[in-house]
Amino acid sequence: MKRCQECLEKCMSVTDTYMKESTWKDLALIKLCVFTVGMLMGFCVPKKHKTVYSIIGALIIGVTLTPIMMKFVPMLMDEFEDF
Repeated sequence: MKRCQECLEKCMSVTDTYMKESTWKDLALIKLCVFTVGMLMGFCVPKKHKTVYSIIGALIIGVTLTPIMMKFVPMLMDEFEDF
């Protein structure tokens, strides 16, 4: 349990660092990504249109999440290098 707590603390530390180094553009991408996930989960569209909206949502998530993770994952890997 102690190791799990240490892992969580490291993740929170990296997240804090990431947020301090982020610009408003990074935060806008995160918000757009979260909005799209919520939209996909809550959409009540007819069955024949679900595929189209799912593809659009997946593309938005992919386009917004990729630049975020390209910056965040290396920071996370550096923090957990000795873990």
